Amino acid sequence: MLRLLSLLLSIVLLLAIGAAVSAQEDVSDQGVKLWLGGHSTDYDGYTKKVGEYKKGNDEFLPEGKIHYWRWQDDSRLDLNVQYFDDDNVLGRFNYNLADKFSTEINFRSMIRQTGQDLLENIAAREWLSTVPGGKMLTHEILDPGADYNYTRSEISSQFNLLLSRQNDLRLLVSHRSIIKKGEEQQIASDHCFSCHLTSQGATVNRQTHSVEAGLEGKAGKYDLGLKVGMRTFKSHADAPTAYYDNAAHPVTGGATDEFGSRVLYDDTTAAYSVFPEKRKIWQKFRVKGDIGKTRFVGSFGHSKTRNKTANLDANSINGALSTTTRLSKSSRLVGRLTAYRVTSDNPLIDLPDYREGAADSATFDFDFIRYSSLDRLNGEASIELITRLDKSTTLSLLAGYDRIDRYDFFGPGDNATTNKFSGQANLKYLAGRQFSQKIKYRWEKTSDPFTSARGLFEADGSKLLEPLTDIGSAGFQFQYFQREDLRYQKITTEATDRHEIDIVTTFRPSLKTSINTGIKGYYEFNDDLDSLDVERFSIRPNLGINYSPSQKAIFTVGYTYSFIKNRGPVTIALFDG
Repeated sequence: MLRLLSLLLSIVLLLAIGAAVSAQEDVSDQGVKLWLGGHSTDYDGYTKKVGEYKKGNDEFLPEGKIHYWRWQDDSRLDLNVQYFDDDNVLGRFNYNLADKFSTEINFRSMIRQTGQDLLENIAAREWLSTVPGGKMLTHEILDPGADYNYTRSEISSQFNLLLSRQNDLRLLVSHRSIIKKGEEQQIASDHCFSCHLTSQGATVNRQTHSVEAGLEGKAGKYDLGLKVGMRTFKSHADAPTAYYDNAAHPVTGGATDEFGSRVLYDDTTAAYSVFPEKRKIWQKFRVKGDIGKTRFVGSFGHSKTRNKTANLDANSINGALSTTTRLSKSSRLVGRLTAYRVTSDNPLIDLPDYREGAADSATFDFDFIRYSSLDRLNGEASIELITRLDKSTTLSLLAGYDRIDRYDFFGPGDNATTNKFSGQANLKYLAGRQFSQKIKYRWEKTSDPFTSARGLFEADGSKLLEPLTDIGSAGFQFQYFQREDLRYQKITTEATDRHEIDIVTTFRPSLKTSINTGIKGYYEFNDDLDSLDVERFSIRPNLGINYSPSQKAIFTVGYTYSFIKNRGPVTIALFDG
């Protein structure tokens, strides 16, 4: 009842303000649309997925909508508000003063109920000969029955102010904030000697704020624009903590010194699921104009992202160019070119010596430089010819090339390059209002698509590895880090060959009836892997019939059938790899 009274009071206040303003000035059009109602939800079973974005309360909840507008000769005001419940609210405000000033403000809040993962699929135990035993994987939920949810609120605003008519110089300012508050589930994984997962609730208070400002105007026959912006992200909630067991042999519980040398920390309480504080600053430049018979649009940008928590930086430079050249009255040529370069810091990871303090002197230093997988140069280019064959038929032919150079991908100085060639043909036929047909075919060929850097499987180590002879009295034949040399099988889910087809037919036997039929499908595969193949096939025919007896009514019936066949790599993780 309090929610309903609050909503009605807000509506009355808006109407009073609107009436007061309209009494002072001449208004060409003004009005209010009001809708009041309510809803009640009844869910059976597990409501956190059925009502993931709506509260599953059994009680009756009021809701309402209001639309207020006020138009004058040179100004226009528009306000929309929709209230569903305390966590689901929509609002939009627009105001325009001729071409001198305009603003748009949007607000949206919504709730997400994530539910609780019971971790019941996280349970396993090693099989020793004929009985279970040895290492095992367990889990523990510290807050059983917890109700996890958080509210996402977003507010954005845009302002456009005319500074000078001489060059159509305008000031553009925009803002956006996203705030998430509530509670969510966080899972901590103990070390491999314990194989123990613990689950608990963690406070959510994450905020993202961004602001952008720029100028747009004309310089001769060219349109120019420059924008600068900044975005920040920070979690204002304390990170959850977990206790990590004392390192020991997973079966016997002994050899604590030996196993303690293999981990960074044990027998301690530490924070986990820490969200880094970030800041991004960017600049964008845009130019548009004509050179002869060619219309072009170009842009250039630079951004720098800083991880303030880890003291790491990433830089990006990007550019794009689009051209349209009129070859004749019936043909034009469209060219597109984009490129970006990303570089990021490569920090030194300083690790304790492996097996330091063990009974023998076999220690190993695993300090390394972490080369970022973000470092790359990506370029895309395409050219498309669009020509009208006759009054009813239009043909377009497109050829494209994409290239990705990944730097230090498999290791320092070990780069990887992916090349993709593509072609597309699109034919459109329009016979008046009665019949139309569209047929599109696309082909893609990719060499060396993204693959895992480490490999998926392990070969038989007893046949390929040489035992370390300087491990003293410990008597180990092999060390775990040697197993990295046993990995093989480049793995990917990306195809090297892809074929697509899209056929759409529209038939209108009368002005009131239309029949739409079509079929979409693709076939893609990758048979260049060591021992696994990727193969996918999909086909989706559809049929739709529309009948409109009058301008106020339309009846629609349709049917879509989808068939998807997917064959890809799968592996199951087991103890000892």
